[in-house]
Amino acid sequence: MKSRILSNILKMMTFPFLGAVGGPFLYAKREKKPLKFSQDGKFRILHMSDIHLVHELMEEEQPIEVTKQQVADTLNLIEECIRRTNPDLVVFTGDNVSSNYELITYDYAAKTIRRLYQAVGKFNLPLAITFGNHDGERNTHKEFQMRIFMEYENFVGVYNEENVYGCGNYSLPIISSDGKKTAFNLWMFDSNDYLDGIKGTGYDCVHSDQLDWYKRKSDKLKEENGGEPVYSFAFQHICVPDVHSCFKEVEEGTEGAVQCNDGKFYVLPENATGELNESPSPPMTRYDGEFDAFKAQGDVIAMFCGHDHVNDFIVEKDGIKLCQTICGGFMTYGWRRGGRLIEIDENNPKEFYTETICVEEREEVDI
Repeated sequence: MKSRILSNILKMMTFPFLGAVGGPFLYAKREKKPLKFSQDGKFRILHMSDIHLVHELMEEEQPIEVTKQQVADTLNLIEECIRRTNPDLVVFTGDNVSSNYELITYDYAAKTIRRLYQAVGKFNLPLAITFGNHDGERNTHKEFQMRIFMEYENFVGVYNEENVYGCGNYSLPIISSDGKKTAFNLWMFDSNDYLDGIKGTGYDCVHSDQLDWYKRKSDKLKEENGGEPVYSFAFQHICVPDVHSCFKEVEEGTEGAVQCNDGKFYVLPENATGELNESPSPPMTRYDGEFDAFKAQGDVIAMFCGHDHVNDFIVEKDGIKLCQTICGGFMTYGWRRGGRLIEIDENNPKEFYTETICVEEREEVDI
């Protein structure tokens, strides 16, 4: 099944539906300004994930004053991450809105998304997004949410580049500083939510038709680049299961060891950086071989994911760096919150620079 409800939503643009979201959409099709390396050959990305923003009236289990403060803290954190990193592009990789709340409505979702892009809009920055497993819960469909993001004049995403599964599968070329070629590329994947769309069945994966689109586009970029792959990053919410093979198995009780889904205990290998604080939660039942597709194409040099809120590490497998970014919102579990700066040098893209931007540490909250 492709993007499951897009065609239905487009057919539903009737007065009752528009009334439910507070009037007509503000979206108007615009020419997108291309992403481009600066004159010094650098391009900076702020990666944030698991923002889990809510509308205050969605949360009924705590005083509204507490929720308002958490919302304000989250928006302030986004702005502080931007100030600290001075990025050329902001990327949110899913669980952008906590739509698993029972009281969420289309109107609440739309107002929440507008708060997100307005925080970025204060700095007049391009914004790209992917979706996470929580974004489409309670029937606040991802296609509807994408439409709201598209209101933002500097939004660079689309529903899908081709008719493939999920929503938000697209690529973003970064033009060389001299404007003559695509010097780098960013892949945005919908890692989807749950197997067969049913919560409780395990996490889904990037599907084979999404990977077929990726391979076609990757081949085209390679052809345009004189037969050489265009080095790229992949951004998505849920990590690939291949990450588990990067860890070092240890005995139970070893300092810093984390018990993973297979019941065994692991630490990061010596050549890794950062912290492994919880078991990664990739797809465990269905997996269509995304990592192998990247290896075969030879263009993706790093993947950046969220989903596991307290993990903050970089491991490498077969020449591809697997990077985990901490959570960015205060309406969800975690004790360190912030994002990740990524800086690419067009003259040496494989040796990119990245660092964690931890804006605030707080005692773990039971959510």
